[in-house]
Amino acid sequence: MMRKNSLSQPAFLTLFTTLLLLLGSCVSAPQHEGPIERGNYQYLGAYLDWMIGSEMKKANVAGLSIAIIDDQKVVWAKGYGFADTAGVPATPDTLYRVGSISKLLTATEVMQEVDHGNIALDGTLASQLPGFSIRSRFTDAKPITVRALLAHHSGLPSDYLKGMWTTSPVDLATLQNLLREESLATAPQSEYKYSNLDYSLLGRLIEVRSSEPFALTIRRDLLEPLGMTKSSFAAVTQTAAAMAKGYTEGKQVTAIELRDSPAGSLVSNTTDLARFFSFVLADGRTATGNQLLQPSTLHAMFAPQFPALPLDFGHNIGLGWMIDGVHAPGLGPIAWHTGEYPGYFSALMIAPKHKLGVVILTNGQAAQGFTVQVG
Repeated sequence: MMRKNSLSQPAFLTLFTTLLLLLGSCVSAPQHEGPIERGNYQYLGAYLDWMIGSEMKKANVAGLSIAIIDDQKVVWAKGYGFADTAGVPATPDTLYRVGSISKLLTATEVMQEVDHGNIALDGTLASQLPGFSIRSRFTDAKPITVRALLAHHSGLPSDYLKGMWTTSPVDLATLQNLLREESLATAPQSEYKYSNLDYSLLGRLIEVRSSEPFALTIRRDLLEPLGMTKSSFAAVTQTAAAMAKGYTEGKQVTAIELRDSPAGSLVSNTTDLARFFSFVLADGRTATGNQLLQPSTLHAMFAPQFPALPLDFGHNIGLGWMIDGVHAPGLGPIAWHTGEYPGYFSALMIAPKHKLGVVILTNGQAAQGFTVQVG
C-alpha cells in the first residue's frame, strides 16, 4: 500500500508535466530509463536543476526559490541564483515580496472570522464596515457582499492609483474614505473584475472587527498558528534589509511601499508557504493539530462562487483562489495564484485531490515569462 505522504507514479509524472507547463519547455532534458519509483525525487531534482537554470539565464532572473509539497511533506526545496547579485545566494528560506499571493492569506483570515461568526459572508459590506460608501450609476444593482469581494465580483475599480505606490502610504481607513468620491466600475455580482481594492477593503473590515491594524491581526490569528514565523505584512522599511533584492532587466529596483497591504504586501519564503500548503491540505488543521478553519469552510474556498453569470463567459473563481486556467490530466482540479511586486514575481498551485503543491518565488519580474504559461 502506498504511504500517504508519497506520490503514486501517475501523480508523480503528472506533477512533472505540470511543472513543465509552469516553468517552460526545452529540448534536451536529463534522461531517465525505466519507471520512476515512488518517493524517488532524484530525477525530479536533476530535471529542475537543468530547467530552472536554463530558463533563469534566458530571462535574466537573479534568483529563484522553489518548494514542492506532497501532503504534509516538503519533497523538494531549493534556491537558485542570487538573493543579492553582490553574492548572497538564494535558498528556500530567502524572503521575497510575494505580491498578490498575499490575497490567499487575507482570504483565509476573513474565512476564519466567518467561522467565528464575526463576519457574514453574504452580508453587505456597508452593513459591516461603518462609513463605507462608493458612488454608483447602476440602478437596482445587487449589493457588495463579502463573498463578492473575495471572488472579485464587487464591481469596484481594479485600483485607486493615486498614492498606491509610495514611500509614505496612507492607512486603510483613509483609503476607505477616499473611495467615497469614486464610482463602481461594474454592477456588483454581475461579472468578474480583478480588484486590489476588494482586498484592501477586506483588510479594513478585519481591522474594524479586531480593533487593531490588519498586519497585527493576521500575524496573531494566522501566521503564528501556522508557524510562518518569517512571514509578515510589515512595511518595506522594516523588511528591506532581510529580503532578496528585487530586479528588473538586471537592475536593482528601489524598494517601495504598497498602500494596499492586504492585497499584495506579504513577505514570505517557500518554507513558510509550504506550511500554509500543509494547513490547506490537512483540511484546515495546523501542524500542532489545531483546527484553525473548519473543513467545510476551507473546501468552499475552492468552489465556484458566481457560476453561470453571462458576463463571466464560463470563467469561475473561488474565494481568493483562482480555479480556472491551469489543467493537468490526472491531477483533478488545480487551484492557483500568482503575484507581482516591483522586482519580484511568484506563482503557486495546489492539486487538492492528490494533496500536491508547488510554490515558486523569484526576485525578477521577467520570471513571469517562464513560470506561467497558462491562465
